[in-house]
Amino acid sequence: MRKVLSVLFALALVLSFTSPALAFEDKDCSDFDTWEQAQRFYEENGGPFKDPHRLDGPDKDGLVCESLPGFDPSHKPGSFVGNKPPQQNDPADKTRAKVVRVIDGDTIEVQLSDGTKEVVRLLLIDTPETKHPQKGVEPCGPEATAFTKRMLPAGKNIVLEFDKDKRDKYDRLLAYVYVDGKSVNEALLAAGLAKVVVYKPNDKYEDKYRAIEAKAKKEKKGIWSDNPCSENGGTKPGDGKGDDKQGGTKPGTGDKGDDKQGTITPPKSGNQKGDSSGTQGGQLPKTATSYPTFSLVGAGVLAVGVGLLLYRRRNAA
Repeated sequence: MRKVLSVLFALALVLSFTSPALAFEDKDCSDFDTWEQAQRFYEENGGPFKDPHRLDGPDKDGLVCESLPGFDPSHKPGSFVGNKPPQQNDPADKTRAKVVRVIDGDTIEVQLSDGTKEVVRLLLIDTPETKHPQKGVEPCGPEATAFTKRMLPAGKNIVLEFDKDKRDKYDRLLAYVYVDGKSVNEALLAAGLAKVVVYKPNDKYEDKYRAIEAKAKKEKKGIWSDNPCSENGGTKPGDGKGDDKQGGTKPGTGDKGDDKQGTITPPKSGNQKGDSSGTQGGQLPKTATSYPTFSLVGAGVLAVGVGLLLYRRRNAA
């Protein structure tokens, strides 16, 4: 009996006096006044290698709570505490970017890792027009724009792959665009919402793209339908109806009318800071285990021990 009582008393002492070290209070972005406070807390608790409080949003870019005041998109994750994030070595013909907006089915605006914003024209494909000054809105144009918007929502991380010529005569980047490992160019062709258009020397995937286009033609999808993008014509009902309200584009953002992909011009440089369109991560319910809870458990164990001691003395008497 004495051994049992000794164990109970020891357990009561442990629960009563060491419980604060066992408590874990989950933090979210609403617990911080500024972005720097949140980012420092994140890095001091293992970021960007670990994120026990799940403060980093779905983009997993090592920058947390981007909607808080003072957000710095040029901050290098881990630099507040001297930790460097894992190095990402991209091939010379590829780069990472974040979607700013979709201009039309084959043209998007992105923000590069240095904060520079660029207009990107998807290589080797051409979608029906929606804003052309002479052609106006072509059949399947709104549907193609809606399709690209679904694949590339604002804030989405993407990969740009370049061919031989990196820019056209409008100084737009020319790229094959990938999201979550999927080719946007190929997806548009497969849905019948684009056709293959080749401007030499950029022809890396010409054969592959023509095979995808041929399959869409055979199945009479989208623009290849007898009734392109009508109720009987090859895309999901309602595509492009009411969800393409972006309107015209700002001057200088790539909506130039003539959409030919031309020759390379020297790359632009710059360090223009982009807007912070990221979502605020970490909005989780508080799951803290508080100190009083452990104290009450310890008191309960202590009470059981006292009860057993009194019971033993009464029987002995």
